[in-house]
This record gives sequence, C-alpha cells and structure tokens, in this order.
Amino acid sequence: MPITRYRCRSCGKEFVKIFFEPENAPRACTVCGAVDLEDMGPAFDATARPRFACASCISCGPEGSCPTEPK
Repeated sequence: MPITRYRCRSCGKEFVKIFFEPENAPRACTVCGAVDLEDMGPAFDATARPRFACASCISCGPEGSCPTEPK
C-alpha cells in the first residue's frame, strides 16, 4: 500500500495519497483540479532511524544528538 506525496505543478499544493492499486493513483489536484501532478515519492522515509527522545528532553545536545537514541 503506497503512501505517496504529490505536488500540483499548476497551483503548488502538496498532498499525500494512500492507494492500493496503481490505477487508483490520483490523476488531478485536490485543490484546483489540474491534471499536472508531480510524484514526489514516498510520504516518509522507512529507512530513517527513529528518535526516541521527547520534545521536552533536556539531555539532547544542541546539534540534535540524543544520548537515549540507539547506536
């Protein structure tokens, strides 16, 4: 089940669409209806390492390093 980002080349709107079959991929912009969509790839990077620190964690360094993140 792909979750794909799209951008309308006409109005610039970006949106995410989930679809099960390639023939169900969006064909038109959800805002202006233009059919000039750019497929921007996956909506998220499944290979990215997750961050386990919370937003209020004071142990993270200024460069974003986190001592609680797995190595």
